[in-house]
Amino acid sequence: MGNFEFLEQHRCLTRRYFLQAGVAGLSVLHTNSGSLAASLLDDEKSTAKPTKKKADKAGAQPAPYFTTANEFRDVSRGTPLPHSLSDGKRRAVGLTRETWSLEVISDPEHPAKLGKEFTKANGTALDFATLVKLTEKNCVRFAKVMTC
Repeated sequence: MGNFEFLEQHRCLTRRYFLQAGVAGLSVLHTNSGSLAASLLDDEKSTAKPTKKKADKAGAQPAPYFTTANEFRDVSRGTPLPHSLSDGKRRAVGLTRETWSLEVISDPEHPAKLGKEFTKANGTALDFATLVKLTEKNCVRFAKVMTC
């Protein structure tokens, strides 16, 4: 298939094309809703046999894809567990909002060119307040995913 054939095919088969075709089909069903659509639905209901849906794979579970609140459990790691430390120790190791900081550096084993590195040594590491300030203009939302 040449480039021009591909481009022509792409021009014709866009999402807009399929949406327009779908809307046209729905409008035909809607215009004949008293007869065609209703009769199709009635025929389907009367001839449909109840079937038990079989899982694709053994042990497969349907949605929800996210863990429900009552199924969450503690997956903390470390000795001692970070949340079991005293307030003083948490401050000393940087586990509070006031003492937390983020360094942005290149991997020494596989260096990458960065516009600027943010390190504790030169006083440019990001603290929690700066990170919150950055989110006022550059916010990214995502689902937190954990694999254990």
